[in-house]
Amino acid sequence: MERTYLELSAASTVAEVVRLTRRCMRQSRSALPPECRKTARVRGPQDIETWADRLNEASRRSRPLADEETDLDRLASHFLIASLR
Repeated sequence: MERTYLELSAASTVAEVVRLTRRCMRQSRSALPPECRKTARVRGPQDIETWADRLNEASRRSRPLADEETDLDRLASHFLIASLR
């Protein structure tokens, strides 16, 4: 996942951010809560913001006090970073 963060940081266009985020969503599909898997698509920048919020909320609900980072946490972090880019 660190490589993905580096690529995201180096992205110079919105299209690159969207492409990298789509790839991340496909690769991390199993980390998504089951109720999110059918609708997991990134069509454009607006979807990145929507998913950043949804994944952050799902991550908090799944383990509010745990110290160990999960795949869902990493996916939520990717979307948060992408939404800021």
